[in-house]
Amino acid sequence: MALRQLGFIDLPPHLKGGGFDHAAVHEPTGRIYVAHTANDAVDVIDITAQRYLRSIPDLPAVASALVSEPDLVFTSNRGENTVGLFTADVPRVEKIGVGIRPNGLAYDPRRARLLVAHVGDPSIAGSFTVSVIDVRGRKRVAHVAVAGRTRWAIYDPVGDAFHVTSPIHRRSLSSSRAIRCASVGSSPSRTRGRTASISTSRDVGCSARLTPASS
Repeated sequence: MALRQLGFIDLPPHLKGGGFDHAAVHEPTGRIYVAHTANDAVDVIDITAQRYLRSIPDLPAVASALVSEPDLVFTSNRGENTVGLFTADVPRVEKIGVGIRPNGLAYDPRRARLLVAHVGDPSIAGSFTVSVIDVRGRKRVAHVAVAGRTRWAIYDPVGDAFHVTSPIHRRSLSSSRAIRCASVGSSPSRTRGRTASISTSRDVGCSARLTPASS
């Protein structure tokens, strides 16, 4: 089916370089949340009325927006190494510190775990990482070193896995790493070879292993 353009929606002008980045649709409210990187803000659009509603400020170098029903909205804020969390009805942003230059986000709603893929900084040793956030507890519960820069992520509810793209492989998801979560008890934190286990505890509720995804 071919797409058909319905019109244009004016958004606030750029305040600096950077333009826009990724956006997400919140179906229950019919809104689109657009990462307006140049303005350090997320712009909110009413799809039905085809109009701009407002901007949510103070999100430095925001790279992406992710929504999850019923009403959660997440942002990755590369300019201050945080993720933002707010609800669709009350856009008061809570922030949680993560790794260097957070970018891609993926959410496991059953465990309320948010995975954050960091772009990192080649000049900073050990900055190529992913983080796991306990959304209910509003805290980071795991930080895992990976072999190279990561960028985008998605959660697969059927396979119960996070898939994270890594540009060093240049083959999108077919050459990404999968982070698999399962309820477990305590386990040590260690990184050996191509497999990385994150520290877990009874209240964390997930263990992550980085393994080559099937082609």
